[in-house]
Amino acid sequence: MDGVAPSLFPPTKEELQEEALPYILLGKAAGIFEEDRDSDGKRRGLMLVERASDGTIRESDTLGEDLLSCADNLDATRAEKVRKLIGKALKGIKPKATALRQTLQADLEEIRVKLGGASTGYRRFVRAVSRAAKLLDE
Repeated sequence: MDGVAPSLFPPTKEELQEEALPYILLGKAAGIFEEDRDSDGKRRGLMLVERASDGTIRESDTLGEDLLSCADNLDATRAEKVRKLIGKALKGIKPKATALRQTLQADLEEIRVKLGGASTGYRRFVRAVSRAAKLLDE
């Protein structure tokens, strides 16, 4: 145990998002999310795909149209799935840490342009990128 007592209350949606967002950002930066497309090839969003060891899709879940909506669409089940799948993949993506950091910064810049640098939403992503970088260092 890390010295932090477990909460008596389930986490709020905002707490779930804060905890899972660094994993979402790392998953996107590492290419773990796939584009969800309809039969005409039109992009529908970002899809988290869990694959079996033989590469076949075991389960998939479209989290949202973009990074902003992925975070907003998280519930406890999806947040846990994201943490589990991306956490498991971290060992394999750590050798690419420098490139991943650059992608995280590019994604953050894209979000700054969309939301504005002074917005609360942007600051949430700044914190998430910082935590994602720390995950790469662990």
